[in-house]
Amino acid sequence: MGRVLVFCGPHNSGKTTLIRRVVPLLVQSGLSVSLVKLTKHRGIFEDEGKDTTFFLRLPSEEVVLVSPDKTAFLVKEPLSLEDVVDRLSADVVICEGFRQSPYRKIAVYRAFDADYWSEVEGVVAAVTPSKAPNPWGVPQFSPEDVEEITKFILEKV
Repeated sequence: MGRVLVFCGPHNSGKTTLIRRVVPLLVQSGLSVSLVKLTKHRGIFEDEGKDTTFFLRLPSEEVVLVSPDKTAFLVKEPLSLEDVVDRLSADVVICEGFRQSPYRKIAVYRAFDADYWSEVEGVVAAVTPSKAPNPWGVPQFSPEDVEEITKFILEKV
């Protein structure tokens, strides 16, 4: 499966909740984990009059924000998911969103929507409260089966 796994699904399907429950179990198993989240929001960190905004508007390649408890590296151009993954060193990279990416995916949905999933490839598991079989013929889990999902990931990564 490789070290990258994408959790994808429609808005409010439970992706973040599932990731929040799986990641601690992956770390408990001894793996290091990096997280990548796709957002549709633009202008993050660009509040008028703030130093960060001034720095982001200067002709530099990257801006690094260092606070007493966190560090954020901001690259001033969009990168592909592949480029982001190449920069990460963790054992496992968990991504949220990115349904069109080339990486293996766990499909998360409440009710199957054929239009949403029509061009999604590389699904290796489905997480849904639905009892209907998934169209990919892959292992299917309930959202409550967090330990089973984690075990599946550990076997595949």
